[in-house]
Amino acid sequence: MALTELFCNFPQSGDLEPNIAAYLNTVKDEALPDIEAGVLRFRRGEVPGHDAAFCPTGAQFYREVRFQSQIRGIREKGANVVALVPSKSKFLRGYEAKKLEG
Repeated sequence: MALTELFCNFPQSGDLEPNIAAYLNTVKDEALPDIEAGVLRFRRGEVPGHDAAFCPTGAQFYREVRFQSQIRGIREKGANVVALVPSKSKFLRGYEAKKLEG
């Protein structure tokens, strides 16, 4: 399971099961490929603004999974190139995926 891999890469205290359940509840409506992609980016330390020494919060994890969903949606529409641009949304901090025109 992808979330088990996430928690195994960061220091944890206590039982993993409640933590995994909480994260799963946060992303329950998201596609599995997006969840797996989000886990991989956190494990690699590739998420902008995240201190890779610590496990992400549920909110940070959700934002990354939503970001991966945006990228997948753009690619499914036939885009080959995706740019990361600063998000202007006060709810989605960090970066958003945008299709490059031209």
